[in-house]
Amino acid sequence: MAQIGLKTLLVSTDLRRPILEKIFGVKREPGLSELVLGTATLDNTLNNITDILLGDIGLEDIKKTPGIENIWILNAGHLPQNPVEILESKVLAELIEKIKARFDVILFDSPPVLPVTDPSLLAPKVDCVLMVYEIGKTSREGLMRAKIQLESVGAKIAGVVLNHTQPQAESFYSYLYYGKHKYRYYTKEEGPVNNKQKGDKNQQKA
Repeated sequence: MAQIGLKTLLVSTDLRRPILEKIFGVKREPGLSELVLGTATLDNTLNNITDILLGDIGLEDIKKTPGIENIWILNAGHLPQNPVEILESKVLAELIEKIKARFDVILFDSPPVLPVTDPSLLAPKVDCVLMVYEIGKTSREGLMRAKIQLESVGAKIAGVVLNHTQPQAESFYSYLYYGKHKYRYYTKEEGPVNNKQKGDKNQQKA
């Protein structure tokens, strides 16, 4: 999204084990906690390309990341003893409306759904939810329970992101091919086959 020019904001709402600042090499504080508590301003808490350049990420890694100039990061800030108080705050709901006016896309990184209530508190405040499903670690039943839990609080599930897929398993996944009049599934080895190629194969078989 950032690569196509959209102003993209990443918000760390994981107030237990935040990871965004580690990924981008920027400082954790001040962040969301200070913003909600009123001890910092939005401009003071937002990190952009300048902060990333001054952070722990090497220049070569930054060069390999096109669109990074369109990414802003709002880190978790000081980790509160009770994250629920931050996520339930009316100030957070007001903050979300405020940042929606400044950015094209806002992504909220939250903790796992089942172990803690945090995602269920945040989900009704945002437009939609993308569930991140780690293959091989989370059971299908766990995924369904998470979906039901989020929908019970009024969340709109927009889709699922498959995480940590194993390279050796890629050949078993199907890819969606869009034809002129229909959809068709094909394996990675098979690849898309157009109607002309199918006709040629039929002639060869005949």
